[in-house]
Amino acid sequence: MKYLKKLVFALIATSSVARAESIINYQTQGNLQITNNIACVDVSELKNMYTPADVFKGMTNCLDKKDYVAATNLYAFSRVYGMVDAKRVSDRTAHQAMVVLQMNAVRNLSSDELNSFSQVMKATLSTGSDSLNRLCKKIKTVGAPNYYPAYMIQHGMGAFMGGQNPIDQSVDVTKTFNEALTQSLHCNPE
Repeated sequence: MKYLKKLVFALIATSSVARAESIINYQTQGNLQITNNIACVDVSELKNMYTPADVFKGMTNCLDKKDYVAATNLYAFSRVYGMVDAKRVSDRTAHQAMVVLQMNAVRNLSSDELNSFSQVMKATLSTGSDSLNRLCKKIKTVGAPNYYPAYMIQHGMGAFMGGQNPIDQSVDVTKTFNEALTQSLHCNPE
């Protein structure tokens, strides 16, 4: 019996190693795809057809320039739009797209740069601050997202398996956008 347990353990360990060596990363076309190349811009220059994937690219451009205020504002915009997309995209596995986009945006920062960026974010997005109030108004002016969230849909398992409608048609995008502004950024409802 002892021998059998050791043999089973050895087989499991061997097969795990073999499987690890043959891991293949599959991606669907459009996964996290950038459709509009955004520079480091002010939120007022954004359009409601820009996806979080697009805007995170702009955020990365701001981080490269060490413009942490602009990067923070683009991050906040992307976060609001990402929350709306997570509500309307039926495939829950696709919602991790936002986490991956965030990680990709900051992956090249040193620990000092990340710390500086975090401090600016905390100050800029402080509840009730003038900077947050100005940002909220700019995002509200751009308005609710007006695009098909393929970047997120293609990130989920549903893109491989098919069969379900990727968009929950019952979601009111404008209402969800306003909720995301208050829940995510603590913007004053108007």
